[in-house]
Amino acid sequence: MVLALRPGVFLARHDGIRDLMPEPLRAWRYILPPEPDPGAFPTYDDYEDLVLASPYIDLNVLSVDEHTVLVNQECTGLIKTLEAERFTVVPVRHRHRRLFGGGFHCFTLDTRRDGGREDCLS
Repeated sequence: MVLALRPGVFLARHDGIRDLMPEPLRAWRYILPPEPDPGAFPTYDDYEDLVLASPYIDLNVLSVDEHTVLVNQECTGLIKTLEAERFTVVPVRHRHRRLFGGGFHCFTLDTRRDGGREDCLS
């Protein structure tokens, strides 16, 4: 539903999420992507009940740093949106993400980063 791309900037599924956020986070910039393209997903005619993730799985991107974001290569609308916001987008192939039930941020959660903690709310 919402993912921090860098301090002060969220990728959000819809603008109404702002109202659900804690007060200090409501002032952040919220980037709203285009609706997912149903044609960007493989079909599983005999296994449709195995699809574990919603069509919004591609909002699960990975911020490598404050300027660089890994995005599914099939999500051209999302790529254009992030590029228009001056992010460097690295398109990566992740064809069966709905079947696996995870996107880039989920399966890289244990990524180790250099640097220390930052207070993004002050």
